[in-house]
Amino acid sequence: MKTVLDLEKDNLFEYFSNIGLNQQSDFIEKYSKSEEEEMLYHKIFEKCLQIQQEKMLEEQEKNFK
Repeated sequence: MKTVLDLEKDNLFEYFSNIGLNQQSDFIEKYSKSEEEEMLYHKIFEKCLQIQQEKMLEEQEKNFK
C-alpha cells in the first residue's frame, strides 16, 4: 500500500485529488476489503484534499505578493 507521501509523487495523487464524492464512495466500496481499509481510504482522500487546499493557499499568497 502506498503512503500519502508516495501518492504525492505519482499520478495516484492527481487521481485521488480530482475524483468526486460519489466516485470516492464507489472506489472505497470496490477496493476496501475491511473496515480498516475503508478508514484508510477515507484518510487518504482527506489528506489529498488537505494537500490540494494547502497548494491553493500557497498559490493565492504568491499572487498577492
